[in-house]
Amino acid sequence: MPLSLLDQETRASRVWHSVKVLGRLRYGVGLPEARADLQTVSARLAAAYPATNRNVGVLLRPLREELVGTLRPAILSLLGAVLLVLLIACANVANLLMVRATAQRREMAVRQALGAGLTQFFSQFVAQALVLCLLGGALEIALAAGVLPLLRVALAHAASLDPLMIQSIALNIPVLLFVLSTCLVTAILFSIFPLMNSWPPLTETLRAGERGSIGSRSRKRGALIAGEMAIAVVVLFLSTLGERSFQKLLAVDPGFRTDHPLSAEVTLPEPEYGDDSPVTNHFYEQLLENIARSPGVSSAATTTIVPLRASQVITRFLVEGAPPNAPGIFPTAQIRYVSPDFFHTFGLVLQSGRIFKQQDIESGTKSFVVNATFARRYLAGRSPLGANIFLGAC
Repeated sequence: MPLSLLDQETRASRVWHSVKVLGRLRYGVGLPEARADLQTVSARLAAAYPATNRNVGVLLRPLREELVGTLRPAILSLLGAVLLVLLIACANVANLLMVRATAQRREMAVRQALGAGLTQFFSQFVAQALVLCLLGGALEIALAAGVLPLLRVALAHAASLDPLMIQSIALNIPVLLFVLSTCLVTAILFSIFPLMNSWPPLTETLRAGERGSIGSRSRKRGALIAGEMAIAVVVLFLSTLGERSFQKLLAVDPGFRTDHPLSAEVTLPEPEYGDDSPVTNHFYEQLLENIARSPGVSSAATTTIVPLRASQVITRFLVEGAPPNAPGIFPTAQIRYVSPDFFHTFGLVLQSGRIFKQQDIESGTKSFVVNATFARRYLAGRSPLGANIFLGAC
């Protein structure tokens, strides 16, 4: 929505600092230079408007980090696990090729005696490895296509992730080219092992017996097997730690009921449905009534932001009787707008006072509910009942 469509009071207010600006850097300008320029601008604003812009800065980061920054640790961990599994598979392929090359050692010596060179043998091993790698890549693509819907569902529950970006995750040409390149590089690299292990000295191989090199080849294959088992132990250990961490996270009490909750996001078209329009309020009242009457629904409520997600509605406030703050320094708090049945639906326990009712909303009662952290941090142990708080301080 263009900023010009906001009401005059909101546009003239210097209290709200929630606008996110998307820009493109000029060619040759990096993030450090852009940060320095914006810090100069924010310092000038802080000097000109100390009541609202003191200690207010600018956060500048790449768009990719803004979109997927919260998923970076999980994605890097998954990538590391995939690379370790790839190393195990490559060790298997190399071991199989070494065994096959050992069985063909005398044949290779005869071919060498007839004029075959290193290039011919290397191309043979690459072709054999490439067939195995391409078959594995094809199975990998088929498996990825089947798992991709499950991945989208898992990412849909991640915080601060745009649903449109989730739907854009798909098997495309760059992904297929990456898989093909990985198969090609893997085949070339791990074709060197059987060639080094089986490149025969002509006279020794054609001589009957060739007992002297069997122990060396067995040690090489044993080293590959040992390395493969070591990597498998690392993968098993890390996956076990991840599973245990996930189980402990599921056991943490978030403070509300987590059994059988369902959520749906509703976006109404502007300008017919405004934020304070009676039409909007009537729509949500009818919606809640219809949902509550549906079979299998115990209770229904609305909220602007579901729990465990940060609210973009932030206000600066003053508490009556609290020590005065420095000029331009105010505490901030997140605000969520909920319907009266929200607390019952999520199983939130009220420690003192009462939950507001529909009559309080209709009469415009200037009261709200705060959590225990707010009362402990800003009320200095006083009871929140009867406390006067001034919102939108500037």
